[in-house]
Amino acid sequence: MRTNIEKADQSTIKGIKFGLEYGFDENLEKVTQKINIKEIKTFIEKGKLSIDEIREKPGEFLSDLYSGEQKIIKGNEKKPVARDVLSLTEKILFNAEMERDKIGGFSEPTMTPGKRALFLLRLILFESEDTWPLLIDQPEDDLDSRSIYNDIVPFLKEKKKERQIIMVSHNANLVIGSDSEQVIVANRDGTDRKNADERQFNYLTGSLEYSKTRDEDCNDTLKSQGVCEHACEILDGGKIAFEQRKNRYNIK
Repeated sequence: MRTNIEKADQSTIKGIKFGLEYGFDENLEKVTQKINIKEIKTFIEKGKLSIDEIREKPGEFLSDLYSGEQKIIKGNEKKPVARDVLSLTEKILFNAEMERDKIGGFSEPTMTPGKRALFLLRLILFESEDTWPLLIDQPEDDLDSRSIYNDIVPFLKEKKKERQIIMVSHNANLVIGSDSEQVIVANRDGTDRKNADERQFNYLTGSLEYSKTRDEDCNDTLKSQGVCEHACEILDGGKIAFEQRKNRYNIK
């Protein structure tokens, strides 16, 4: 049996609808496999155990079971079967629907991994009115670029008016499209990208507008150019990758 909560106010999170389901899980199937349901009996209806009938008349069910009127599958004992049947309890599960795909409840989810990530991020961004900073680590994982630009970026731009959002990302749509106000570029010391002080990690911070022509004579990778140039070099494969995509798509 399933019950929804459609009458409740669900306007808080646009595009997501919640529901409530209650019913039996796999335990009902396990118990049913111990009972002969092929013959029409008092507590068998259309090849299934009539749980409501058993609950209304538990004494009669036990009498039928122990008298042999209600047969059980060979190899099972009456007492454990009676205990399992009378202790069956419904489970209450939440479900949610987004863009006609569902997750939760008793049925298999129809959301792809990417849509699940989008669903979760929507919940995080709208879950409360708290104003504490929100830390998000690479939300682009499992999400396509269209979902990022059409759904996540507008969310970030709207929610950052209410709270500070700190995000780790390599995606240009997220960093640039969401109008990031402060960018921190991290560099791990390596043979091809040296840190002048030889520390394992160094950081350069500033706005996207901070631009500086690359200094080839500078030994410090971060200080050799501005935040704008680093962003262009790192995000989505850098300038070379963008040029390759532009040529592939024949963009004028």
